[in-house]
Amino acid sequence: MNQSPATVAIFDTPTTAELARLRLETEGIESFLSDTETVAMAWHLGQAVGGIKLRVRHEDSEQALAILGEMRAESKQEAGKEEVDPNRQTAERACRAAALGIMLPPLQVYSVWLVARLLFRTGFAKLEPRLRRRVIYASLLDLLLVFWIVVLCIGFSGGFD
Repeated sequence: MNQSPATVAIFDTPTTAELARLRLETEGIESFLSDTETVAMAWHLGQAVGGIKLRVRHEDSEQALAILGEMRAESKQEAGKEEVDPNRQTAERACRAAALGIMLPPLQVYSVWLVARLLFRTGFAKLEPRLRRRVIYASLLDLLLVFWIVVLCIGFSGGFD
């Protein structure tokens, strides 16, 4: 029977290695990491030492490989779920910038730019109705605040005399 520990995975960063080790520990598999300190302190030597090795007892290696495979599959599924429509992100940013622009007027310029980007790049038509309404409200708020800024500037410059 082989008593030497088996390497079941190799990682580039200490964080991902530690996450995998903790996952194995929660499943009841004793494991340890080797070369973690070397890679953490001298990252440029990571490839020279072969990366951070996750090791388990030889008899637990098959179960550990199965768990790590599940972990990779879960992370790929999560990565697929995180895809966000850029038009949706732009619409949400425009709404937040318009609302915050009440207190910080330079944000109005950013909001106007985002709304114009949505309207002229046909991103507006692709939005869901709730977000379309929010973009319209943001553009109305932008126009109202820009109008008041212009009125104040004209008023302070003596243009109403």
